[in-house]
Amino acid sequence: MHRRAFLKGSAALAATAVAGFRLPLAHAADYRGRLCVFVQADGGWDPTSFCDPKANTPGEPVINHWAESKEIGQKYHRRMLVINGVDAQTNSHTVGIVHNWSGRNSEGYDTHARNDAGQGWLLANLTDGLDYLWEYAERHGIADRLFVVVGSDFGRTNFYNADDGKDHWPIGSYVVMEKGRGWTNRVVGETDGLHFAQRINPRTLRRDDRNGTIIYPKHVHKALRRYLGVDRRERGFPFNNMENFGFFI
Repeated sequence: MHRRAFLKGSAALAATAVAGFRLPLAHAADYRGRLCVFVQADGGWDPTSFCDPKANTPGEPVINHWAESKEIGQKYHRRMLVINGVDAQTNSHTVGIVHNWSGRNSEGYDTHARNDAGQGWLLANLTDGLDYLWEYAERHGIADRLFVVVGSDFGRTNFYNADDGKDHWPIGSYVVMEKGRGWTNRVVGETDGLHFAQRINPRTLRRDDRNGTIIYPKHVHKALRRYLGVDRRERGFPFNNMENFGFFI
């Protein structure tokens, strides 16, 4: 998305949040807490071209054309935690959005052709928008309060189809950003060379095929709630009987 569209979208999101939760604005100017921004990369991004890059595996179908000539680059890695190998358990856009942004898939569109051309400029616009957001925050002295979570519906297949596109694939990622935190500048979660999610030990955050578990959106949301201090307000929407991942330790 373009910068103006990004800001309009953020403003609309803020207005929706205020209307939906009916928060009083009388003392908004006195607020000094975190400023949370949640970014939905709509349509199902291709993590293997973004935050979970994959080289091509000999003997397997080509997973990425970009890997034939380009290397990986990143500007905000020191403010970033990437959580890879998150299983959305769906190939439905609607369910994927619900699941990735609520932690549940109880409710239950596009680069199917020319994937690289479509994903390339869309992911570039996404990163441009995030860059603008952080530069804007720095310019106005609020970057130390900014907390950003980026996600999508799901991922894309680990091969190209007959139209040089990629279809729906349930394995995706989250990118969580905050300045000056010890849990940033790292990647947790893992996928293999063909972008299949691997089991991760919740305590060590390392691959553990025997005692680990696949990461699901609920694990990310539970950790986010705990980190942001809103887990005590879960009430009707708790995540019970599940593993606790220390993503933000």
